[in-house]
Amino acid sequence: MLQSAAAAPEVSPVTFGLAIERGDVDQARRWLDGGLPVDFVGDRVGTGLMIAAWEGNVRMMELFVQRGARLDAVNRNGEQALQLAAFKGNFEAVKWLLDHGAPLERRGNEWGALHYAVFNGHRELAQYLINRGANVNARAPNLATSLMLAAREGQEALAEDLVKAGADPSLTNDLGETPLAWAMRHGNASIAKLVSSPEAFANAVRNQPAQIPPPVRSVAAPQQIEDLLRRIRQAEGQNLPTAGLRKQLATVLLRQREENKRTLAEAEKRNAGAVKGIVITAQRQGGGEKAEMVYGSSPTPASAPTVAAPPAPAAARGGDAKQDNIQILLARIRAAKAAGQPTDDLRKQLMEAVAGYK
Repeated sequence: MLQSAAAAPEVSPVTFGLAIERGDVDQARRWLDGGLPVDFVGDRVGTGLMIAAWEGNVRMMELFVQRGARLDAVNRNGEQALQLAAFKGNFEAVKWLLDHGAPLERRGNEWGALHYAVFNGHRELAQYLINRGANVNARAPNLATSLMLAAREGQEALAEDLVKAGADPSLTNDLGETPLAWAMRHGNASIAKLVSSPEAFANAVRNQPAQIPPPVRSVAAPQQIEDLLRRIRQAEGQNLPTAGLRKQLATVLLRQREENKRTLAEAEKRNAGAVKGIVITAQRQGGGEKAEMVYGSSPTPASAPTVAAPPAPAAARGGDAKQDNIQILLARIRAAKAAGQPTDDLRKQLMEAVAGYK
């Protein structure tokens, strides 16, 4: 007989999150048997089911769903388990979730599984979602469609799949931009031709700057930073010393700061004299931290478009607010890039955060 909720085991969100991440099904079962709520939320990502989906651990997902975990529960970023599995390209986890009743579509303008699969270039998974009935014209919080993300990221094969499946290239985001605009801005001419008429493409080419930008794609935060953050998080969870790891992280972050300085200097030189009349912010739905899922938000002027960020890699916790802020800013920069928005202000904030971490 299970204990009452009042007698549930005392488990910290960090301890819970680490156990689910490493796939400790037996420990998870003991906690649930002891009365831990099935939708208990870890320190990042979300519930046990969400963490298992992010890690692609079907056996762990089975345990939580058997105990009554909600398939439609959302984390502090407004994401469900299905979107998290899709972002990581966990095909079997996505299939299992859909077969067990996870909702394929979102209500309103929310990031969907197809958005995430396309953003990360998981073509086979995106095709599977389309075949299961995913809405190819579903809108994200900034009104972006999957086709816009494919155009932004240079995913030509995915763009072709989406167009064949009925994606509408005339739809616009909250700034009035079409997939054609995104493709041209980021140097993806072949996709620009795919999503426009010959006349529209010719007109876009005529209006291009003399210096055509090289093709670009979003890139994750430096892997070395993410690896160190994960190692610090794991060490903290086991009460092991982290001074050496933190020193390594500080060194890497300082290098990143210098790189950001160079990037900002080049951007400021290019944008000298440009009119700056709009504030761009990036935040996750529902406030709280983001990415990696570390979650965070900042005040957003009423006139500023909001960019909902896709998930980012794991970040260390343990009460280190400065370290968290660095990871949050890395995630926001990635989110703004994905939406085709400026990142200069966010990079400046990152530089300040890095300087304060020393």
